[in-house]
Parts: sequence; C-alpha cells; structure tokens
Amino acid sequence: MADSRTSHLLAFVAGAVATMAVTQYISKKGAKNAGATAEGDDLSLYYGDIQRLTTIPDSRRYLPSEIYGELVRKCVVCCVDVVIVRKYGRLQKKQCVLVERASDPAKGVWWWPGGRLLKGESFFDAAIRKAHQETGLDPSDMTPIQMQMVEKKTIPCISWGMEHVLPNKVGSPWGMEPNLPLVSGLTQCSITFQRTNSAWDTETDKGTQTVNAIVLVELSRKDTNVVLDEQSERWRWIPVDPKVAKQNNEDKYVVEALERLKTWNPYY
Repeated sequence: MADSRTSHLLAFVAGAVATMAVTQYISKKGAKNAGATAEGDDLSLYYGDIQRLTTIPDSRRYLPSEIYGELVRKCVVCCVDVVIVRKYGRLQKKQCVLVERASDPAKGVWWWPGGRLLKGESFFDAAIRKAHQETGLDPSDMTPIQMQMVEKKTIPCISWGMEHVLPNKVGSPWGMEPNLPLVSGLTQCSITFQRTNSAWDTETDKGTQTVNAIVLVELSRKDTNVVLDEQSERWRWIPVDPKVAKQNNEDKYVVEALERLKTWNPYY
C-alpha cells in the first residue's frame, strides 16, 4: 500500500516538474517577441485637463506642406500602424489586411495601414482614424484591443550609393525599376541608384525616420469591403499566422508584428 502511494506521489511530482519545465521553455522561447500591453491599455497618460489636451484643431490635422516637409527632414515622426483583424469563412479563420504603398518612402511595399499620430490623439484613436481613412472600413465596426509593439523605422534615400534596399513580396525592390534583377533568397541587397526617396527630400536632406506604434484592431463583421485612399495601390487579406507570412516572404515588419500577436495569444 505504501509502495503504491509512493509511486503515485513520485509520478505526480515528475509530472509537475515536467509541466514546469515545458512552461518555462515556452516562456523563454516566446520572450523574444513578448511585449504586448494589457488589453484595453493604449499607454496614454494625461496631466491636466483631458478634454483640452485631447482636442485636436484642424491646424494640427492639416499642416502646410513646407512645415510638414521640414518636420520629416529634421525630426523623427511618430506614427501608428494598424493590424486590422477579421474572422472569415465557415471556420471563422482570422485574417489581417495589408496595403501596398502607392508613394515614397517605401513605394510598393506591403505594410499595415497607418500614418502620423496627431498631437492630442491617443494611440487607439489614431488607429481607428487611420484604419478608416486608408481602408474605408466602418469605425463603428472596429474595436481597438491592445498595443502590439513599438518599432523605429529608418528609410534612407535611394540616391548616390544607398546601403540597403528591401524587396517587396512580388520580387522587385521598392524604389527600383521592376526590370532590375534581384538575387533570389536575399532579404537585403546593396545598390547605387540615383533617385530621391520622398517628396519631402531636398538635395541635402533625404530619407525619413519614424517611430511606429502598432495597434491590434478587431472587426465585428466578417464580410468587409476595403476601399483604399490615395495612399495605397492594392490590398489583400492574409492569415495572422507568422509562419505563413514568412513562407510568403512578407516584409519583416509584418512578420514581427504577427509574431508578437502569436506570443500574446498562441491560439489567436
């Protein structure tokens, strides 16, 4: 009888130890992509009158071109990008939408919808505004869930010995003519090409640098019709699985956001 109890106790302890080991392994494995905030927290802090601080006059929404150009050339621009997720089909599979940029910088690259954060705007509010502007989706169908991550993107000018050019999904690098060759399997290549990379570039100041907060937004309707604005050429829905994104050679910015999503909820 004692031997039986001892055997059961040892089996229980062994199982508990194995479970702890597996849990620790998964935790360490996912630590690389950890960092999503708690649901509903968009990390906005206000000191003072919230209504006054969050009121956004038109003068902040529509900057004169000369002011915005100077801002892009001289400063780091804070932006919000949006992972818009819908449930699709009989099995309710989750998909997210990518848009192909229509203009420089990064023309031709498939990224998340997004854009500049306005002074006084929360990350969630900016996500809803930009998602609506760039996809035409109904804001009333959108629910901001959480902040997925924050990235800094540096996009150098493609001019006079540019260092790195990132290829897009269809095989030709953004900022380059489509008939230029691209070495298969490369994620970056070096090239010298005379061309400015942004409408805001000058002879002395070229390239852009942004800090991008990525917000997860869920749609309440599965049947959604995307209507693009002038910022994008095309759109497509892709699975939220980062492995599929890697296999399809999606941009590393897209893959990393999906890996964060997977780490936050492996069953998402």
